[in-house]
Amino acid sequence: MTLSALKVQVPVDDPAKFVVTAKNSSAVACKVDLGPEAAVVTVKNDASEKVWSSKDCVKGARNLFFQVPAKGQVARVVSWDRKPSDAAKCEAPVGGSVAPGTYVVELAGAKFPASISLQKD
Repeated sequence: MTLSALKVQVPVDDPAKFVVTAKNSSAVACKVDLGPEAAVVTVKNDASEKVWSSKDCVKGARNLFFQVPAKGQVARVVSWDRKPSDAAKCEAPVGGSVAPGTYVVELAGAKFPASISLQKD
C-alpha cells in the first residue's frame, strides 16, 4: 500500500486529505480492507509525537473492503479535520485544531511517509 497527500500545502480552513492506494500485482483479483483500523493513517508532529490516528475514536464502519482487480489498484481518501485524537478520550474529545506547521503522515505497512504543511491564518 502507498500513501500520498492530496495537497501538501493545506489552507487554514481545509481538512488535510490523504490517498491510501492498494495495488494488486497478481493475475487474480483480491480483497483488501482499507478501513480506518486496517489501513491505519497516523499524523505526527515535528517531535515525532502522534497527534492523530485513523484508528482513534472511529465513527462508522471500522472495515471497508474493496475488490482489487488483477494487476489493478483501488484508492480511498482519508480526511483529517486537523484536530488531535486520543483513543483514551473518545467520550470527551480533545478540542481545538493542531498548530500550523509541518507534519509527517504515515500509513502502517507503507515504505514511505507523506509530509504536509498546515498553513497559518
